[in-house]
Amino acid sequence: MSRPVKRQLVELSLSDKGKLIKDHDSVPKPLQRELAEKYKVGKSTVGDILRKKDTYLQQFQLNANSSKQRFNTNCKLDRWKSRYFVHAFKVTGESASVDTTTVEEYRTRLPDITKGYTQADIFNCDETGLFYRALPDKTFGVKDQSCKGGKNAKERLTVMFACSSTGEKLKPLVIGKSYNPRCFKNVNKGNLPVTYYSNKKAWMTTNAFIDWLRTVNTTMRLQRRHILMFLDNASSHSKELNLSNLTLKFLPGRPVMISIELLVLPCKNQNMREVYRQLPPSPYVCD
Repeated sequence: MSRPVKRQLVELSLSDKGKLIKDHDSVPKPLQRELAEKYKVGKSTVGDILRKKDTYLQQFQLNANSSKQRFNTNCKLDRWKSRYFVHAFKVTGESASVDTTTVEEYRTRLPDITKGYTQADIFNCDETGLFYRALPDKTFGVKDQSCKGGKNAKERLTVMFACSSTGEKLKPLVIGKSYNPRCFKNVNKGNLPVTYYSNKKAWMTTNAFIDWLRTVNTTMRLQRRHILMFLDNASSHSKELNLSNLTLKFLPGRPVMISIELLVLPCKNQNMREVYRQLPPSPYVCD
């Protein structure tokens, strides 16, 4: 003789209890047995819900009003944010730590410094570290617990960018650790969209910087242009270099005293990590 199938335990949510009570009060009124079959609960459970229906209906109404209030509040906030172009973002860059007094003093000297150069021939260059395997620097966790990154977080490239006041971008300089990475197999480095160098620490060096400047100078000579290049006074930036079509102008003070964000380019700063994540997979990013 087969045993009867044991009914699976079902726990009704407050919303389901409200629907059950509404079904019970409808016309024609269904039997409790029919409600038990519809909601897959025992008949005794249906009876218990109906005996406490006033309590459940009150709780259901309170939740509905609370949800409606939150919805209305969010709608008002969203409309206000849309009207005034307000959005949340993470503060990035070094402009927040710049000495604004030094910036203003230097700005008064800019007309004399840039005299004879068009906006298209005024450039700024700077390097940054790209930790292309770094994990997110924020995560959820339990209080008093720590989270440490692995060794992959330290794998980096150094990238030198240069652009003009009008938005012209020069070919970036990328410095990695490997002289011939596996992803460069059967690839002509001269056809890359960047100029690639390598050293043990993937840092900017004086030799790499000078070679890059000479390449830029050659490009400008072929274009019959004379450009002015602003840059910080980092130790790797050689000052003992005279070029025919490129004049270097070192910014005063510490390397971060005046940045491209406050001086040369009044354009919006983009978070490098977000931009990098949006790029399609590339064969040039590898171990």
